Amino acid sequence: MTDIVKEQSMMSEEIKERIAKIKKGIVPDGYKETQLGIIPMEWKVKQLGQLGSIYRGKGIPKSKLADEGVPCIIYGELYTKYNNVIEDVESRTDSETAENGMEIKFGDILFTGSGETAVEIGKAAMYINRKSAYIGGDLIVLRPKNKIKNKVYGYLLNTDFVNVQKYKKAQGHSVVHIYGDNIKRLYVPLIPSNEQQKIADILSAWDRAIELKESLIKEKEERKKGLKSKIFSETNLRDWKKYSLGEIGEFRTSSVNKKDNIDDEQVKLLNYMDVYNNKLITSNIDYMITTATQHQVVTNNVKIGDVFFTPSSETRDDIGHSAVAIKQIDDLVYSYHLIRYRINPNIEFDLGFRAYCFNNDYILKQMSRLCTGSTRYTLSISDLESIEFYLPPLDEQKKIANLLSTADKEIDLLKQELSLLKEQKKGLMQLLLTGIVRVGEVESRE
Repeated sequence: MTDIVKEQSMMSEEIKERIAKIKKGIVPDGYKETQLGIIPMEWKVKQLGQLGSIYRGKGIPKSKLADEGVPCIIYGELYTKYNNVIEDVESRTDSETAENGMEIKFGDILFTGSGETAVEIGKAAMYINRKSAYIGGDLIVLRPKNKIKNKVYGYLLNTDFVNVQKYKKAQGHSVVHIYGDNIKRLYVPLIPSNEQQKIADILSAWDRAIELKESLIKEKEERKKGLKSKIFSETNLRDWKKYSLGEIGEFRTSSVNKKDNIDDEQVKLLNYMDVYNNKLITSNIDYMITTATQHQVVTNNVKIGDVFFTPSSETRDDIGHSAVAIKQIDDLVYSYHLIRYRINPNIEFDLGFRAYCFNNDYILKQMSRLCTGSTRYTLSISDLESIEFYLPPLDEQKKIANLLSTADKEIDLLKQELSLLKEQKKGLMQLLLTGIVRVGEVESRE
């Protein structure tokens, strides 16, 4: 790998001067102006329709995915699971359903055909598995006339100068689409074959580093899950003091919504997703700004130690996420989509332990069993009050909180490192695939 994208100071003066010129629209020596912008003189520009044929996927619904059978890919998976290239296909379907889809082969390039916003359309990935797979609807396929022997186009078709073209061709409002005819008209550079493989090899090295980091994160998360399961096992619980949640605290709903009223006070709003995505309520969360009445500010406030639950979900198994407020945040109130649990101050209950003790299988299974509904499941306050809960002595609470917090910090650090790797790779893609930095310049600095 190279440090070229880590910081500009690592670049040679020649590269820095070239980048500065191109940013100003000045064409450096050895470069030319094209429909794509400024690229190396020997590179050509063509539309995707000149490189191959466009097809549309069909016929494999999400409900037909399985653990065994014929390899297949549907829209949601291309958007969330695969990045630039597809080597191992994760999902399967039965052979009859697969026959209703479209067969894809090595070298085909897939695009997402729709999304909620323009930036979600046209995400591309090159299929590099030697075995065929099948794709469902809302995917667009480019099948090159001449078989591409490396992965470079999987990366190239996700660069900014191609994505900007996709966004401009987006159609629709509530759902945004891009069609095969739009894909055909996208301009791409034709990178000389001697550079293609080298670029693909460099970016593949970054992909391997990213995959290793993701694998390590998954391993750490599984280890923490096992540790947590062991701590909150029923064997341990029997040695702790038993309560119902209603015995040791008070639940309260909220009437604060996201609508602004000029006569009310401006406040920060703790939302459903703030609790769903976090275990700790701190000042680091980007809270929504809304308004609330003076009565709501008083009755729906947030104090240190308050625990918040998500009392509704589309599935039984996803209900009852919780997070604890560990910082006093001025003017913070909670949304009507949440339920606040304020614990009796006379109970010896460690603040850090509150972040973990409600998100364990013993409690979540009770919530799953108690919730009611059909299309959306909900928990009432009386349901929450009845849930059985076991509390260890204070010193044991602190030890457990410290142990699990240490595991979380390790995972969070790895996630930060992963995010940095992805940003570095993205920056390197932009430099190499536009020709702003040439392969030889990168290789010489590895």
